[in-house]
Parts: sequence; C-alpha cells; structure tokens
Amino acid sequence: MSFVVVIVVALLAYVYIRSNRLARLKWLRKLDLPGHWQLDDEGGESHDSVSITFSGRAQGGDFRSRGIGPVAVGEWSVQGHTLFLSDTSGQDQTRLELHFFKPGQIGLELADGSRILLRKQANNVVALRPGQRG
Repeated sequence: MSFVVVIVVALLAYVYIRSNRLARLKWLRKLDLPGHWQLDDEGGESHDSVSITFSGRAQGGDFRSRGIGPVAVGEWSVQGHTLFLSDTSGQDQTRLELHFFKPGQIGLELADGSRILLRKQANNVVALRPGQRG
C-alpha cells in the first residue's frame, strides 16, 4: 500500500513540475524577447535613444543596449519575471523587473524604480538575393 502512495505522489509531482515548465516556456515564447526593442512613448512612437537588442533563445543569450543601466554589452537571462543583464566579464549585473503587456510591448522597471515601456521593432525586410542583408 505504501508503495502505491509513493508512486501516486511521484506521479503528481512529475505532472505538476512538467505543467509549470510548459507554462513557463509558453510565456517565454509569447514574450518573444529576441529582437530589437526601442523606447515607446505614450503616443506610440518608438525612439532609438533607449534601446536593447536581444539575441539567442527565449530564455537567454547576448544583448546590446543603449540607455538602460550601466551594462551595454553582455549576456541576458530571464528568471521568473526578472531580466538579468550581465557584462561579458560577469562582474557587473543589472536586475530589471519585466512586465509583459501585449505581444511586442514590454515594460522594464529599473533599479532606481523608474519604468520604461519598450516596443519591439518589426523587421519585415526580406533579402531578394542570397547573402544580401536587408
């Protein structure tokens, strides 16, 4: 009887952990961080004075930023609703709270408490010749 209880508890734990993992991956895909993000003002205009470009996978990769924290180039990762930006040496790390509003629009809460709204820059340029960049 105790063996059956152990199997049931293990099965329930497995299902719970798997469902949480799948929900997190779905949220990260919906967030779609890799790409170029620019400051978005209230009128819906994008400005390049504050921008960040994420490359890599849905959970992390490399980034290049302008106007966001002291780190300008390095690696990024998402843990929960927190975005971590680390310089290439790993010594300097910026922690930002990440808020998802709708596809293509996120908010970041900086360390000083200020908040910025970023809009993803759509890239609809298609190369007509192989090897040519748009």
